[in-house]
Amino acid sequence: MKLETIYNPDELVKPLSVSEAEKIFRQGEVSNELLSETAVKNFKKNFENTVKLFYPGLKFPVISLTNHSCELKCDHCNLKYLEHMNCISEYRSLFEFAKKMEDKGALGILVSGGCDSEGSVPLEDFIDDLTRIKQETKLVVNVHTGLIKNSLIRELSKTGVDVVSFDVTGDDEVIRNVYHLNKSSIDYQNTFKALKNSGLKNIVPHICVGLNKGVIGNEFKALKILEPYNLSLIVIIIFTPTKGTPLQNIKPPSSDSIQRFLSILRLVFPETELSLGCMRPRGVLKKEMEAAALRSGFNRITSPSTLIKHYAGELKIKIEKYYGCCSLPVALLSSFKIV
Repeated sequence: MKLETIYNPDELVKPLSVSEAEKIFRQGEVSNELLSETAVKNFKKNFENTVKLFYPGLKFPVISLTNHSCELKCDHCNLKYLEHMNCISEYRSLFEFAKKMEDKGALGILVSGGCDSEGSVPLEDFIDDLTRIKQETKLVVNVHTGLIKNSLIRELSKTGVDVVSFDVTGDDEVIRNVYHLNKSSIDYQNTFKALKNSGLKNIVPHICVGLNKGVIGNEFKALKILEPYNLSLIVIIIFTPTKGTPLQNIKPPSSDSIQRFLSILRLVFPETELSLGCMRPRGVLKKEMEAAALRSGFNRITSPSTLIKHYAGELKIKIEKYYGCCSLPVALLSSFKIV
């Protein structure tokens, strides 16, 4: 889809390249309204005109393998997000946590935690437990890996876990100054490629928008990492100024810039499910970003506000509700549907 096609949204030809998309985003020659109109038409052409709403809660609890610790102490988090996770130290093993959660009615778990100095979630000591969880429970398992080593990827691929959530970053400045990592975008590119080639079932890339001082732009470098792949799902999260972190006074991206980026993302990946994930600003901005996601042809929204029905109604989009996290593959959704 070339620039001139954007001016005529009835001509839905082929996807934008990331380079074309970045040019359109930065130049501002095409209005947000026209981008949104084109994005929604792509959505209605390629999908069933339904937005899926996800409610993790007790049905999909998260556990930190590092308790409340992280060697990186990233500037946007500074351990704050770990405070809301279950701690592995409160259980004899990861398997015990999983079994107890299943007994309480959980349908799946998210295995996460802080990172080591290399940017990896320390999974080495939990491979056997992950295998046992998949063999002895009915739980769906989603694992955050970080910059996992190839040798550990091979071990993880044998466990049978259902989903791997991987944060894709193409901005070297963010990697150095926000993540405090002596790494580059090449490391993220290579890890994502290794995960995709490993035989693991569902590798779901996550992109955090606005981590570079609240400005959108270098996120297109992350999209270039993803461009060669036929992806079934991409999750977008949005930088959220958090009290007690070095970035607490940085403003998040504006609603207009979010709207523009999300609509253009739909035009780059017209047949890929797009999800607005858990991490995003609250209050008025939360509602504005949910509306932006719907006006950009997004398929999924996590923990939406009560106004979501109103926004969907305006666009004549149907609603379906699910327990669990928004990274779940379509093939597994039926058991998570809220009737």
